[in-house]
Amino acid sequence: MADETPEFEISEDVNTQLDAKIKGHDGVHHADVFLEDGVRKLQTNATATVESLFGEAVLPFTAIRILTVGANTNTIRVQIPDDSVDVTTTKTASEVTLNDLAKKVRDNLNAASSFNTLYKASVPRDSNLVCIEALLIQTRRPDSGDVVVTSTGTITFTLVWDTILDQSLALALFPHPKDCTKGTISVVGEINVLASGRPPKRILLHNSTASPDMSINGSVTPVVFKLSNNASYDSTRDMIVTELRFEATANTMTMGSQKYVGINAITVGHLFEIRSDGNLEYNENMKNLTDVFHSFAFGEGSKFQLEIGSGDDSLVAVFARPFFIRKAGTFGTPDDITVTVRDDLSSTQIVKLQVAAVGFFEE
Repeated sequence: MADETPEFEISEDVNTQLDAKIKGHDGVHHADVFLEDGVRKLQTNATATVESLFGEAVLPFTAIRILTVGANTNTIRVQIPDDSVDVTTTKTASEVTLNDLAKKVRDNLNAASSFNTLYKASVPRDSNLVCIEALLIQTRRPDSGDVVVTSTGTITFTLVWDTILDQSLALALFPHPKDCTKGTISVVGEINVLASGRPPKRILLHNSTASPDMSINGSVTPVVFKLSNNASYDSTRDMIVTELRFEATANTMTMGSQKYVGINAITVGHLFEIRSDGNLEYNENMKNLTDVFHSFAFGEGSKFQLEIGSGDDSLVAVFARPFFIRKAGTFGTPDDITVTVRDDLSSTQIVKLQVAAVGFFEE
């Protein structure tokens, strides 16, 4: 085995804001890339590492780390004066842990009308962090003190950042799912690398009879397909979704302006809904290719692509910032991915039309 370590370089487009280097340790041998279940993988028995040369969070963030839960009637107040945000959370007997109090602050912020049009608050699982994300890139508060947090009693906290501003995170194109003050990279191109050694899992959406086949008649009674209807979906763990895929029989993905599968224009459309982190984050109707192209790969830095395969064709949404489907019981209305078929597809040339979610389960 040679001592020299070869480098396989990836040059990403401007949307990824990342240059990365894949380093192999198998001498001078070339490492091939192969496609498996829609994921391009580096084929080598060597150790591969990813070096991020630079990275930046896609959307502006700030974070509050709660250090002491305090006592009943203690308060913690969050203000963003320039946006008229002023939300006070009072601790009651229900908040026993730091995570309990952080989630109450999150919920109170998201319920405030002056907050939720510009921002979204989240709490990584089992953490004491309240992460505040601007929903628009142009929502920036660049000065120290733009976010003001005060408390009464024995509640204590630290402001990790006190401005709503793009943060330069080490190894970051999006915040880490468990800690928004850290970053995770996603190199999307010939090779896909995430901060996980586990292979991604592909799960088809099923209807109530456990069938994934969308080539049915939903024109009279709409037929609903859900991620949670698939027995392979583990509802006891959070899932991080990196891709969504429309998969059809080969040669049936038609790139005409009035259709996206091998049928005439859909009359009513596929209603595509995603409930993530307790919120209805996505609610779009898909009728033709234009709808898919402009709406399917949602989120800053995400991309839409068509894959023509020897067996199947796929329309794929690749997310620059993967989203969570939280485990059952986390919210009153469970997180889920739902597609409702409202047209008659039973007599078309499509043998198979299915939707799949690709991602990782949290350990």
